Amino acid sequence: ILTLMNAFSLSAIADAVKKEYGVSGMVCSFCSQGIEKKFKEQAAVQDVSVSLKDKKLVLTFKDQQSLSDQEVQNILE
Repeated sequence: ILTLMNAFSLSAIADAVKKEYGVSGMVCSFCSQGIEKKFKEQAAVQDVSVSLKDKKLVLTFKDQQSLSDQEVQNILE
């Protein structure tokens, strides 16, 4: 089961907001590809980066949009 470990960074990038999350439970490239696909489907998400090695998810949100930590957790589950 993939779980959100901790939101540990929030920074403004132009008109977008980037948030980084630690993700436990990612064990293969299939996991990271699935996570990337699910988040790219979200209307608020501009860009997704998933690092299997670092067990990290980075979401860049569209102008004045975001997902709550709970929403991110629900998508990961």
